[in-house]
Amino acid sequence: MLTARNFVALTIVIAVVSLAWACLELAQPPDSGGLGHDSYGTRVHGQRGLFEILTALGIPVERILGPPTAIVGREVTLVLWKPQPDLVQVEPAYLHALAEWVENGGRVVVAPDGRHAASRPLGLSGRDGYTRESTVLGELGLATVRVRTINLESAEKGPQADSTGLSSDGQASETTPNRDESEDDDVRRIRELLTGTARPIVTRAVTVTAAGVLSPLRELVSTIEVPAEKLQVLSVGASAPDGTITFHDPAGSEQILAAVYHRGKGELIVVASPAIAENRLIARHDNSVLAVQLLAVPARPVVFDEFYHGLTIRGNPLWLFTQRGYAATTLCLLMVIGLWIWREAVFLGPPLAPQGQSRRSIGEYVDAMARFLNRGGSSQAFLLREVRSGVLHAVRDELHLPPLRDHVDELAAVLARRDPRRARQLIEAVGAVDEALSRKVVLRKAVAEDLFKRMSRCL
Repeated sequence: MLTARNFVALTIVIAVVSLAWACLELAQPPDSGGLGHDSYGTRVHGQRGLFEILTALGIPVERILGPPTAIVGREVTLVLWKPQPDLVQVEPAYLHALAEWVENGGRVVVAPDGRHAASRPLGLSGRDGYTRESTVLGELGLATVRVRTINLESAEKGPQADSTGLSSDGQASETTPNRDESEDDDVRRIRELLTGTARPIVTRAVTVTAAGVLSPLRELVSTIEVPAEKLQVLSVGASAPDGTITFHDPAGSEQILAAVYHRGKGELIVVASPAIAENRLIARHDNSVLAVQLLAVPARPVVFDEFYHGLTIRGNPLWLFTQRGYAATTLCLLMVIGLWIWREAVFLGPPLAPQGQSRRSIGEYVDAMARFLNRGGSSQAFLLREVRSGVLHAVRDELHLPPLRDHVDELAAVLARRDPRRARQLIEAVGAVDEALSRKVVLRKAVAEDLFKRMSRCL
């Protein structure tokens, strides 16, 4: 039966099991089964291949799940590979600290996602938009550097391909994917994954040229495999990079694939297209060589940041309570459960008067009443009549007879069909009691007790 006490016990058991399960899950790496867009990811969009290449080459490499400011003060190369725009928008303070760290001698390799932050309410504040959009490059001090998208396939068709990211004269446009396009891409990927109708990924090999401080890479890197559609390139604007990796698109325009900026004592490397080091392209042409050369520096371990990939949030179920919808639902459920338990446990109205404890047991009351009744002169007759009537009533109920059929002869006639001996015993006992009652004299104690015993044997 579901009572308030049982419900509370069940709730406690579920809470303990859930807490134990959550602790067990938190003890495991938040790798999402290799499905994430991070260094744990083993699918085409993950960077597990790059991580394992660095490990195989003997380069110290690690991951951090907490805020990236944990590496401040260490001589490492921090890799921000395709950080989520939403998390950059919500948590830009850590990037500010990284910008100061770079000025003091830090080294950061960043590959922007290229999308805008989604305009949806975040957290309990209920903000529907942002007053200023934060980008990973802007927060790191490269506000004039932009990521733009070009389409190498459409560039071969002429200057009319405006919608593909090229202007009417064949030059790449300065636009970035808007929110609707990014969301449509996500919906398309989910639909293709569920239906199994994913389109083949179109790629193209381009010849790259290293310049500036990256000139030593000319002998190591010559051809890079890049996506043919929605390829991200850099627009440096007024900032002058200290080194670049460039290529020429089919229209003949020079596009920047990577750029190096010296900031104070440190170095900031920007890779326009994160896809070149993802699992699907890392083994093509010189992609792995370029990625290793950009990331690996002697005496500097490589640290992959997973905070801006959401792994801290993904591994912490309590983060859901910071979201307005989940928090409101949880609070409503807790309120309903609390009201139900309170209603079952507390009776409304004035309190009942306290009941005093009796100083006698039921057996003592029965014994006292029996002694009281035996004092009277007619107590024997009264008890005999009550016992006689009670025995006949019990026999009648046992035989399932109607209330009016309580005469001893009728009862004995019906009882004789089942148990003749018991029927004779009933007639004899009732006859003895009737004879004793007809005398109207006080019987001896032994005679009265014998009559009571004979009547009780009829049951």
